[in-house]
Amino acid sequence: MLKIKKFSLVAAVLTLMSLGLANHAIADGDAQPSKTKQSNSTNMMLYINPMFYEHPVRMLHPYLDIWHLRGPMFEKVALKALNSSSQNSQTSAQICKSNVDVNLTISLEPYMFYNPQMRVFHAEVLATLYAGKLDAVASFKAKAQQQGELNNAADYYFKKAYAKAMQDIVKQLNNEIAAHPVTSSSLENNLCTLLATVPLTKKYFN
Repeated sequence: MLKIKKFSLVAAVLTLMSLGLANHAIADGDAQPSKTKQSNSTNMMLYINPMFYEHPVRMLHPYLDIWHLRGPMFEKVALKALNSSSQNSQTSAQICKSNVDVNLTISLEPYMFYNPQMRVFHAEVLATLYAGKLDAVASFKAKAQQQGELNNAADYYFKKAYAKAMQDIVKQLNNEIAAHPVTSSSLENNLCTLLATVPLTKKYFN
């Protein structure tokens, strides 16, 4: 009789333990989708005019003929800078597209110039910030220099110069967002289409 009671007690304990493990697994399963949903949120769009992808610029040099297509390289540098900012860690950026839940859209213009006498790459980035409408809420400008040779390894120096300029742009952007936070978002984002009608800033180097 005593053995039967012990067996019943052990069976009851094992049943309670299995129920507890099952509930714990269910709870974990319920929590996982919400984490995934949060990680996929995007609230900033990056716009770069198609001209920067279609028309390369010639780097000044008396003996070399090197052309630089700014768009593809600068896009990667800009996205990395915007998404890796520690101060702006809750803001994720992606290249511009319509009908996406977005708070802010930033338009960037990359410019590059090479001084062959000083062997210095000069990068300049012009930024314009929008919040749902084609009325700019802020604009920034950043310049950077990078010592280097204009040769087959010039891409390395282009990236370094762009990255330095983008660090300054991100710093200014973070200050603007901290001073004037934008909490509302819109799914009817058509700025990516409208920005194509905005003329580029005409920039010449002396």
